[in-house]
Amino acid sequence: AAVLAKTRKVALAQPSDEVTARRTEIGRQHATASASVRAMGGRVTHTFDTLINAVGVEIDDATAANLANMPGVKGVYPNHQLHGLLDRAILVHKISDAWKSVGGSNMAGAGMKIAIIDSGTDNTHPAFLGFAVPIPKGFPITSSDREKKNISSKIIVSRDYTGKGGRDTYGHGTGTAMIAAGLTVDPGVLNLAPITGVAPGAWLGNYRVLDDTGSTDMITELTALQDAVNDGMNVINLSLGSVQLDLSAESGAEARAINNAVAAGVLVIAASGNSGPESGT
Repeated sequence: AAVLAKTRKVALAQPSDEVTARRTEIGRQHATASASVRAMGGRVTHTFDTLINAVGVEIDDATAANLANMPGVKGVYPNHQLHGLLDRAILVHKISDAWKSVGGSNMAGAGMKIAIIDSGTDNTHPAFLGFAVPIPKGFPITSSDREKKNISSKIIVSRDYTGKGGRDTYGHGTGTAMIAAGLTVDPGVLNLAPITGVAPGAWLGNYRVLDDTGSTDMITELTALQDAVNDGMNVINLSLGSVQLDLSAESGAEARAINNAVAAGVLVIAASGNSGPESGT
């Protein structure tokens, strides 16, 4: 759908008849694939129609190789595990210079919506309270009624994929969200000045994929990616990575989904990894 939307120059958040028809066509393909998967003793757990045409499958390892022989299948990829990653980059990106170029820190990120695909956010954090800019039309968006309690004037989306709720219990997502778009906060620590996020004028979208141990898997990540694009996010942050480097991933489902999100006009920021220095990390 993202590829078609780019070709027709239409927004995915308000899909055209052509995009809707493409998704219907993909749905028929998924129904056929699901029947074949069930015949092999597996089951389809997720479907993707926005950034990639794919299904998530649970099946035993011995049978998984047979999936590649199904009609229309271009590739089969393991659902590898992901973990939260974060590193220091404030000096590298010359944030103070960037603020000057847009008229000050308060203007940085104005009108933008940043999706944080991570361990959730704590909407009671002072950096996310008191944002005076009105919430844009069509928001807030939540994955369930119980997620409404995780919304604030700054956090306008809260989707939980863990079953634990969108509130951050691990800390990584709140820290990442603060760096991205937090309002100025005095941490009350001796010799530490007030801190401000890079783009405090932006809204935040909370997409919790990491569990209480800071882990998730690729299928869950792809689900959140698809939702973030369909929700109309302008920027998606993925401070995630695997312990081992998988060179086949360069052309895999995750890479294609991210490339198609970018092609659809969404800026995707991904961690390059800080699990080293061992080889293969």
